[in-house]
Amino acid sequence: MRMKLDYEAAKKMDGQTTEQKVPGVIVTDIPDDKEHDEAFIKERLKEITEDPNVKLTGYEKE
Repeated sequence: MRMKLDYEAAKKMDGQTTEQKVPGVIVTDIPDDKEHDEAFIKERLKEITEDPNVKLTGYEKE
């Protein structure tokens, strides 16, 4: 299932990572049985953003 993930993550710019979190939105596929599994969704978001400290601020079906 397609899910829209709202998040805040560090931004990489010119090889440097900002300390200030920047808001963003990603649309990705999540298995149907993991639709309400927030821990799985957070791990998926960490993989996509490559930021171990990413903050999930919301999610919904696309």
